[in-house]
Amino acid sequence: MSAKNGDILVMKIAGVQIGALLSNSFNASKDMLEATSKDSGGAKEFIPGEYGWGMSFESLYDDDETEGFSEGLGYITAGTSLDVYWGSTVSGDAYFAGAGYLTSVDLSGPKNETASYSGEIQGSAGITEGAASA
Repeated sequence: MSAKNGDILVMKIAGVQIGALLSNSFNASKDMLEATSKDSGGAKEFIPGEYGWGMSFESLYDDDETEGFSEGLGYITAGTSLDVYWGSTVSGDAYFAGAGYLTSVDLSGPKNETASYSGEIQGSAGITEGAASA
């Protein structure tokens, strides 16, 4: 098994990497539609329906970042569709890209700790998988 260091996995919004990234995740799910009938013999049956995807991140707060908290808040209030990228910085490794909407941003300033912000992106339409280039 070849494990990857999480440091090589980044997120980009409109081609700009989110700076001071602490963590990021990509998720996908499929709706399962119940298809149980009287002929099911007492067991529930399901068929696959539509799928969805999303991304989330946490980053150190720096109001000088190109894609920071202030920009995120602006995307939410304007309802801006964003081109997003989640994946490796290593040539040939997988990445995922698509359009989505920032659905939440959270700015946190705990006592005697670094300030951070986090956000959630809801994918809209399909997701593309590709290979990163140098």
